Amino acid sequence: MNIKRFSEIAGRTIEILPGQTRYGYSLSDYEDLWDIQDWLNNGGYQGSTIHFYDLYNGQVYTPFEKEMLCMHHLIFMMVIFIFYRVISI
Repeated sequence: MNIKRFSEIAGRTIEILPGQTRYGYSLSDYEDLWDIQDWLNNGGYQGSTIHFYDLYNGQVYTPFEKEMLCMHHLIFMMVIFIFYRVISI
C-alpha cells in the first residue's frame, strides 16, 4: 500500500471534484446562505475557507485566507464548476 501525505493537514473531509481523479476540495464549514442571517443576528459570521488538494503530489492550495463575514462554496453542474465567494457588508 502506497500512503500519500498532504503538505497540510486540516482534519476535514476531502470531496473529490467530479469528472476527474486528481483534485479534491474541503470547506471549513458547511453553512449555507440561509444561516448567515442567524450568524449576523448572534454576533457575526466568523467566515469560512476552502482548500483544494492535489491527490497526486500532496499539495494543498488555499486561494483565500479566512475572513470575517466571508463564505466560500463550490457548485458542480454537468461539466461546469462554479466557485463563488460571498462577502457580507
